[in-house]
Amino acid sequence: MVLLPVFIKRKPVYNYLWVRSDRGISAPKDLEGKTFASVGYTSAISTYTRGFLQHFWGVDLSRLTWLLGAPGRFEVHDKSVRINYAEGPRKTPIARLLDGDVDASTGDITDAKAWAALESSPDVKRMFPDYQEQNRRLLQDRKILTPVHVIAIGGKLDKAYPDLARRIYDAFERSRELAYDDAVGDGSGYSITLGNRELLRDQLAASGDVWKHGLAANQNVIETFLDYNFEQGVTKTRLSPDRVFARGTLDT
Repeated sequence: MVLLPVFIKRKPVYNYLWVRSDRGISAPKDLEGKTFASVGYTSAISTYTRGFLQHFWGVDLSRLTWLLGAPGRFEVHDKSVRINYAEGPRKTPIARLLDGDVDASTGDITDAKAWAALESSPDVKRMFPDYQEQNRRLLQDRKILTPVHVIAIGGKLDKAYPDLARRIYDAFERSRELAYDDAVGDGSGYSITLGNRELLRDQLAASGDVWKHGLAANQNVIETFLDYNFEQGVTKTRLSPDRVFARGTLDT
């Protein structure tokens, strides 16, 4: 399997770090010695979160414990990582946090009811109340808006049809252009957000095209993510982009 530098979903990870409000956690360093719930140790959001906590906030990752629902599909190569597997009824990471089973939780939140429960519960709080500002600084200062989903194709398919990856990449670039035209045209781009066209205008002025595909436009976030995966035992070696991405897209 190889990847295309097409990032179909980006999730600013500062949005997804929640902690118990009754565990004495007021700063990132207070997370040391605490237990996290997550859908998986190797998930992209968990990997970014650990990397940011370590590199930007000085958190010792060796002092964190992870409570997962089941073993993941991928091996964790750093055997010193503390991973426990929950017993009893299945729960989401958010449910474990709300029930007090863990001290913190990170990971994607796509359940509207879970999001509302987090926002309204007095038992939990955001690790970073200024999370939107943290996301803005991360993008402005480090050119990182964390991608969590990419397009993958089979390695054998890539070798058999060496132009296929670039054709797919070009198609996604064209679809991005159409999406922008649709949003700026404000004709068929329906949204329940008022002033959607103006919001896009302001975002482009402040941050540029945050949805741009390609290796060059995303070099820092790609290199950072590959670093974090190796440091945290998600990959056995430090992978380079040319080993990860399809050959036909290496010049994008």
